[in-house]
Amino acid sequence: MSYHCAIGQTRYSFQDLKTLMAKATPLRSGDCLAGIAAENASERVAAQRCLAEVPLKRFLNEALIPYEQDEVTRLILDSHVAEAFAPVSHLMVGGFSQLEADLAAAGLPGCRAAGLQSLRLHSQAADRATYLQRPDKGRRLEADSAALLKQVSEQQPPADATIVIADGLSSTAVQCHTARVAAAVDRRLAAEGLSRSPVCIVQQGRVAVGDEVGELLASRVLILLVGERPGLSSPDSLGIYYTYNPRVELTDAARNCISNVRPAGIAPEDAAERLLWLVRESLKRQLSGVELKDESGDAEALEGEGRRNFLLE
Repeated sequence: MSYHCAIGQTRYSFQDLKTLMAKATPLRSGDCLAGIAAENASERVAAQRCLAEVPLKRFLNEALIPYEQDEVTRLILDSHVAEAFAPVSHLMVGGFSQLEADLAAAGLPGCRAAGLQSLRLHSQAADRATYLQRPDKGRRLEADSAALLKQVSEQQPPADATIVIADGLSSTAVQCHTARVAAAVDRRLAAEGLSRSPVCIVQQGRVAVGDEVGELLASRVLILLVGERPGLSSPDSLGIYYTYNPRVELTDAARNCISNVRPAGIAPEDAAERLLWLVRESLKRQLSGVELKDESGDAEALEGEGRRNFLLE
């Protein structure tokens, strides 16, 4: 399998995983003498970008040195335990390591601060090119990820709420704002007495993928945080999508959306308060989407809070 990446006006190609690994490696004199090092810093950066998108499971299918020629390769493949590897097999080399660390620091359920791993999942879009060219692939989980969630659901009782994070069209928004927004949302869910599933992180995911996650975990409500399409002045806008009784066949009409969540837009704490109103009302009315209009500002005014209506801003 070949790998490709453009840096500026230059397109770099790497014929296989072995070549990609060699070019992505920090400069070493031995690699230069062997003639396998990147020719320049730009090629090295291109290789590193490509490598960051490679799923870990590909290393099992594309050995750097043929099985018959290398004892280390034979040792790795012969001693491989598929069941133990399954929870991380979807993780890309670059992965969401920093995001997971931020979520753990915020104390989100299922993250490392709670003594567990968050659930790392992947859509059916194998790479970014497929994600952009086949939107349908980004709306569904790949088979292994779906199987993992089924296994989780069999091992623990259903939770009231599940928070899903998808990279969407702006990884900048996800990296910059997701941990803070998710923590603000989680605090309010906990205060309402709602149980929460481990946080699910979906790579190459679109909005609808959250419904499948929620259905497989049998959650009552689904909250998806996703990077929105970057605008000319807002490359870091985060969207929050809310669904009551999530199911695969639902359409956009069944979801509520809070858009433009960022410091220069809707502040995380304000967005979390607005979402909490939706959660309360949807659980009371047992619905979400177009039939659940956001009247949070009007409701607060009736209670004498004196806060402004979000919809009129």
